[in-house]
Amino acid sequence: PFVMLFIFLGRALSLPGSSDGVTAYIGDANWSILTEQPEVWSKAVTQIFFSIGVTFGIMTAYGSHCERSEPSFMNACVISFSNCLFSFIAGFAVFA
Repeated sequence: PFVMLFIFLGRALSLPGSSDGVTAYIGDANWSILTEQPEVWSKAVTQIFFSIGVTFGIMTAYGSHCERSEPSFMNACVISFSNCLFSFIAGFAVFA
């Protein structure tokens, strides 16, 4: 998936008008909505849980193969951060 994502990203960014899509994706953000409408945060958290929940079976299998001394909190943070980063990069591939 990572290789295909970067292939799509490269192709999308090479198309004419891709800068308009990137600007629409991150450039014209209205950051005041984050404080004025708190339900935006619950929708964002719901989206993250949904995207991580799709791979819940894989994470269970991964957890069963980890050593008992593995830092589970750090692993959970790495998985969550990786998921968010992948989604953020995928947004560029979609909107570019």
